[in-house]
Parts: sequence; structure tokens; C-alpha cells
Amino acid sequence: MRVGTFQAIRFSEKFWNSAHSGIFDNSDTTSKIQKTGDVIPFLNEQITRGVAKIDSQPGLYVLRITANEKSVTSIIGEVGYDEHTTFLVNEDIHREKLEYYKKMFTQYRLQTNPILTFYQGSRLISSMVGDIQQAPPTSGAFINGARYELWHVNKMESVESIRSSLGKVDKLYIADGHHRFAVFKSGMPGAAAKLIVSITDASSVILKSCHKVVIGDVAQNWVAKISGVADVRRLPKLEYRRDGIIAIFKSGERFLLAPKQSGRNIYDVVNSDIIRGAFGIQDYKNRVFPLPGNIRFEDIDRIFDLYLNGSVILFVPSIDISEFFKTIDAGNTLPATSTWFEPKIIDGFITRKF
Repeated sequence: MRVGTFQAIRFSEKFWNSAHSGIFDNSDTTSKIQKTGDVIPFLNEQITRGVAKIDSQPGLYVLRITANEKSVTSIIGEVGYDEHTTFLVNEDIHREKLEYYKKMFTQYRLQTNPILTFYQGSRLISSMVGDIQQAPPTSGAFINGARYELWHVNKMESVESIRSSLGKVDKLYIADGHHRFAVFKSGMPGAAAKLIVSITDASSVILKSCHKVVIGDVAQNWVAKISGVADVRRLPKLEYRRDGIIAIFKSGERFLLAPKQSGRNIYDVVNSDIIRGAFGIQDYKNRVFPLPGNIRFEDIDRIFDLYLNGSVILFVPSIDISEFFKTIDAGNTLPATSTWFEPKIIDGFITRKF
């Protein structure tokens, strides 16, 4: 794998502590990184004001994110899709979201976040760039409770050292960015044929599941309908479990749904057996929405306030990373919005214009 250099647009810490940073906020599920048409003039204005800058020299970037006393280091660079590098996609995609990214690349020539990838292997990214991180970071910011430290690496000997280390990597698993990659793979003209990726090692990422909120009523006989594939019992109190899916109804009822057949993919159980089968929901697109893997039981009331017609929230246990590798290496994919990898990079922290 050959990692190329590029010139990033970077914002000052002052920007990330201001209301302006909301331009990149994609948490509004009704509009999906909604402000595309506003981003370009906004970027130009911030650069003119000196709040943002385009690096004068191309380079690689080393990023360290520290949250909850855990630090993860990644290398960010430009990677082309060719026969020497295999990008492994682990989830299906949503067509609507794919259309948004097509617009981003073709009309606005902009990438506001690298594709997050990781690889198997014993060598840590932090060991490749330890000498670089001995120097003060080029820029940094404290964002949403996490510390971001970024090193701009443009000395040729350092760049070649990183390239040499990553040259031994032949498989990159996509943690976040399937839709951006789908646009990329479909064949973009010119400079847009290469995307910016963030690369780290598998031991540094945290794999969680996306949870689900169901809109509207579910089948009244859902317990009977699911009894053949899962044991159902009421939970006297909320507690995180790995032996089943927790269903929390707006009425206050809560259940543990424990699959009877071991070895089945938990995400298929959720989508096929519970949502479509027992709950009787066929209009999945408009009635089932993913929730971040880092939500807590304390967030339940807020979620029901956000989704006013929501009837039930499903907390899905995470699979082991070994099971993930086994599934993807066999050439299979998981249902869309099944996984949630951390740490994520906030949109806009590394922005690139083609």
C-alpha cells in the first residue's frame, strides 16, 4: 500500500469552541450532513479570516485522540484504490446517503472527513510515529470531551519512513466511511480518484454495535412470534448484557431477548427475526433508525423525546473483533448501520478540497 501526501484545511482551537463548528454537524438524521451547499463559502470565509488555513506544503498527518484516558494514534494520508491494496467493506450502504456523497465529490470537490480504516497485525501505529510525537503537535483542540493532537509531517525522510512501514499492509478494513468509499470505487475523475483515509491498528479501535429505535406500533403478539428463535424474559432492572438484545418500550416495559441458536450473527437476528419477523415491520427504511453505539440507558428519555413516535429501543450487544474478522474475511457483509467504531474523528477536523 502506498500512502500519499496531501494539503489539509485545518481550523484553530478557537473555531472548535465556537458555534460555527456546527456547520459540520451531521447528527441531524433528517438531512444527513445537511449543509453541503453552505460549506464551501463558509470554508473560504474562515480561511480569509485566518480561523482556518490550508497547509502550504503537502504532507502526511499523525493524529492522536485521547478520551477517557485512552489514546489512539492514526496516520492520515491519501490512498488510491488499486490492485495492490484491498479495502474490505463490512456493511451494506443506504442509497440516499450515497447520493449525498456523490454530490460532495462531484459538485463541491470536498471531503470533510477521512475514511476510518484499520488493519490486522501486531505492529502498532504509535510505534511507527513515536519519534514524531516527541515534538509538540502542529495543532490541537479539545472537542466534545476528547483531546485532538495533530502533527503535520512534511519532512521527506519522515514521510518515507511511514510509507515504508505501511507498505507491508495489504488489507484495510473500513470502520467508518462506506458511502464515501462506494463513490470512490465507482470511479471518480481526476484528483477525486483518491481519498483521504485514517489508518490505525485493530488493537486500537473499539468495536460496538449500532442500536435501533423503532417508530410506530409493533405487533401485539411479538413475544409469541419470536419465541421459536429467542427466549424472552422481563428485566427487573436495566443492566448491560452480552447474552441478548435488550428491548426497552416507551411504556416502560423492558425485556431480554436471548437467541436460542448460537453462532448466528447477532445483527441478522435483530433485523430479520426481531424487527421484521416478531415486530412485523416491513417498511424498515422509514420505521427503523440507527442509534450511536455510545448511547447509554440514561439517554432513553431523550431518544423518545427526539423520536416522538418511537415505540421501542433495541440495545444490541457488540460482537468480538475476531467474529468481525471471520465474517468479513469470508466475503460477507453485515446489514447497514450494524457497527459503531471508536474513536471517530469529528467532521471537519481534517478537510480536503480536490
